[in-house]
Amino acid sequence: MKYTFKDLQKIHRVKEIDGTFVFDDSTKDLEFVDLSGNKELKVVVFSSPQNNLKYLDLSYCSIIKIVFSENCKNIQTIYLHHNQLRYVEFKGYFPFLELVDLSFNKKLAKLRISQKLPALNYLYLHQCNFKDLIPLAEYFIKPGFDFNIGENKNLQSPPLE
Repeated sequence: MKYTFKDLQKIHRVKEIDGTFVFDDSTKDLEFVDLSGNKELKVVVFSSPQNNLKYLDLSYCSIIKIVFSENCKNIQTIYLHHNQLRYVEFKGYFPFLELVDLSFNKKLAKLRISQKLPALNYLYLHQCNFKDLIPLAEYFIKPGFDFNIGENKNLQSPPLE
């Protein structure tokens, strides 16, 4: 997840999305997508493989639920902080996914991961609504793993300390 200045120049920024954004054949060549700040964005759909997608910023939107499938198997970085998320799912194998930021989704209580995420080194769940993070325990004890689970007021397992 080391991006160069040249990489950052490739960021495809989309402003003013009305309700839904669909990743389809017209977006299949995009590597870096920034949809952040679209307060009207509620639904993101992956209708066709996005094999080039590495970086996705969906922060500061109004997304309630999102499911990542192997349609974006090369994804490395996902920002979903400051949304209305209640449910996030990763269906399939994501061998390159290093960073997931779900912070500040105060109703988010469910994160489902169907297979291990071998490259995951950064997971931010600050100010969410998790009660049980035991299914993620293997990541928290991974050497060098960086995470934030602070201010999950209903967290019971593991204890916050």
